[in-house]
Amino acid sequence: MRYKIQVTTAIPVRRSIGMLIPLLLCPPLMAQDSGINVSAGRAEQAQVAALTIVLSGIKKQTGTVRIAIFDGPDSWLKEPTIAAVLSVKDDTAVYQRPDVPYGSYGMAVFHDANDNGQMDKTFLGLPKEAYGFSNNARAAFGPPSWRKAVVMVDEPTISLNIRLK
Repeated sequence: MRYKIQVTTAIPVRRSIGMLIPLLLCPPLMAQDSGINVSAGRAEQAQVAALTIVLSGIKKQTGTVRIAIFDGPDSWLKEPTIAAVLSVKDDTAVYQRPDVPYGSYGMAVFHDANDNGQMDKTFLGLPKEAYGFSNNARAAFGPPSWRKAVVMVDEPTISLNIRLK
């Protein structure tokens, strides 16, 4: 069976057909971008989790705690998917988010005690302010790898504990 495609645009025909064919033949690709999963002919909403992060080890009750949540090794410690700032009122802080899509995530946290918006460091480049990572991952020289910090969000309710050091 042959199909005839008529293109009425100023874009070269070869390029426009190449762009249209995947969209015409693969409806699940279009649904994937919209956050809807197509399964057995019916659309389902993407699964999300209620995420709770309990931060402990806050020594000074001043400033803020800054949280960055990353969704892959390519964005790890570069471009957070979710970022939050919490006021410090106690030696622990709790961050809650009800709508985190299922997937792999890594978290980086630091206590911005003087609330200047950045991690203060010594003249040697060592952190002056307390920090922590998901899985309480540590590294000898520099931040931990994605592999050490990654956690799976694959249940309706996830609770993580991160200790600042």
